[in-house]
Amino acid sequence: MSPQGYAFFLALLSRALLASCKVLPLFVVDDETSTVRDLENRILDLIESSIEYYIRPDVDDDDVDLNLMLGVSIMKGQFMSCTDNPRMNYNTDSYKMYKLNKMIKNLYSKFYRNNVLNSITKKILDHKLWISPQTLIHKSNITLPAKIWYDKDILANGDAYFRNISDKCIGQVIFSCNVTYECFQPEFQKQFFRYALTHQVLYIHLLKKMKCKNMNYRDNMLKEIILHRCSTIFEEAQNIANDFELSDKYKDLFIEQIAVCGMQNMVDFIRPEWFSIIVSSMIYNDCIEHKNNKLSCDSHLTGVSLAALGVYWKFLCYKVNT
Repeated sequence: MSPQGYAFFLALLSRALLASCKVLPLFVVDDETSTVRDLENRILDLIESSIEYYIRPDVDDDDVDLNLMLGVSIMKGQFMSCTDNPRMNYNTDSYKMYKLNKMIKNLYSKFYRNNVLNSITKKILDHKLWISPQTLIHKSNITLPAKIWYDKDILANGDAYFRNISDKCIGQVIFSCNVTYECFQPEFQKQFFRYALTHQVLYIHLLKKMKCKNMNYRDNMLKEIILHRCSTIFEEAQNIANDFELSDKYKDLFIEQIAVCGMQNMVDFIRPEWFSIIVSSMIYNDCIEHKNNKLSCDSHLTGVSLAALGVYWKFLCYKVNT
């Protein structure tokens, strides 16, 4: 992205964030153009407000589940992609980051008190697993036929993998780096969409991070596969964002797509109008409104939203340094 393009992106993202401020009293709105620090801090304010809900004593321990904590771990890994990189200088107020890290630590303590952690859970919540690669990537040109959203056979096949196989295969990689044919065959299959596709990216991401060796694919080939999958996911995300009915039905999936491929440093997912969807979904989810409405506060939606916000913060941090 050129300096001119980045300036234009900041202006648009500022507008999206400021528009969000109209319904979020935690944001302070002024007449000046937001600096990068303003944008970073406003994202952290949104994250802080959401986490604050879950660490409240009147919110049940059961509501702090693995879906939420995985999103928090990915978010923290995205922070570390910049803060732990010696070549990066980040602008965020140090006290604000210190306060947020303390809240995150309290959230983990609440989760640990109520859950007996096995080795797989401990590893999957390791922030270092979710640190991004250093190079930015752009999508490949892939066009998906619109009919995939209505092809019940294609979608049913992917959903069966997602519900019955995906978690087991991810656990297998984390526990022992064991790549069985039962997992290898569906994890690298091309005709998957929706959640099955984002979970394929997560699986391949973990193969790279765990440095699993008992397979035929080298690291560069895995990168190419992730690029292809995320390019397909980008087309899906565009279809969702451009269709009001789909964006309402698949908002959880849409935000997961941003989180998963943004974590892979695909810059195409960083769009002001998409950021606005994340913010509005979190508001609609009620967690940040402190209403303690358990019927509407969805831990998975909160988790993927926090991960996606971490992705946006990381890209702001990256761009300050380039």
